[in-house]
Amino acid sequence: MKQQSLIIAWFLVQSVFSIGQTFDVRSTNWGMTIQEVTKAEYPMEPEIEGNELVFSNVDIGNGFTATITYSFTNGKLTKVEYEVYGYKYGNARGTCKNIVSLYDKVAYSKFIFDALKEKGYVCDLGWYFLTIGDRYLADYTKKREDYSNCSNDKSTVDFVDKIAKENRFDRISIELKNKRCTANFRFNEHQNYPESNFGIQKNCDDEYYNIYFWLYFEPTSEVLKELNKNRF
Repeated sequence: MKQQSLIIAWFLVQSVFSIGQTFDVRSTNWGMTIQEVTKAEYPMEPEIEGNELVFSNVDIGNGFTATITYSFTNGKLTKVEYEVYGYKYGNARGTCKNIVSLYDKVAYSKFIFDALKEKGYVCDLGWYFLTIGDRYLADYTKKREDYSNCSNDKSTVDFVDKIAKENRFDRISIELKNKRCTANFRFNEHQNYPESNFGIQKNCDDEYYNIYFWLYFEPTSEVLKELNKNRF
């Protein structure tokens, strides 16, 4: 009877810890090993590519799928990358001939922004353009507050898109942050430039044009410092 009571007590403790447990990304935490991440994503099976685990065709909700890549440094998890694809059918599917606007990509993925907000993410860098030297929304509006403007309303996003087209920027980014992670969105804007190497060509890849964005998660500098303490 005593042994049975101990077993019940153990299960209660485990239940309390699992309910209160929080994760950095999906069901993983920074510093996990390859084996631990593989177990956390079971029953999905990854491809192993060097120091990376790659999970393909992952259902992330709302009709979206993603390729998720976990990267490891010295055997510890230090980066998670999502390659997020749009819908499979209809006008929301990006193809070489059907260009999905930046605002539609942001609007369709609002559930992701909302999920991050629930996990304590706030605006970090705001909207900016990936070039040889990064340029920020504030560089064009001359408003200092736009350095931390992560608004996803239509007027803001359309203005960001307009700047990108006028200046031929092929990537638009926005960065959020919580106490343990940074989350960086990089929207696929190559389709704006049909004559470029990434634009509409004879052998255009519809699957590539249906990538709405890449989403990179990395530990904050404070968390990374903690992970590095155990290297000696």
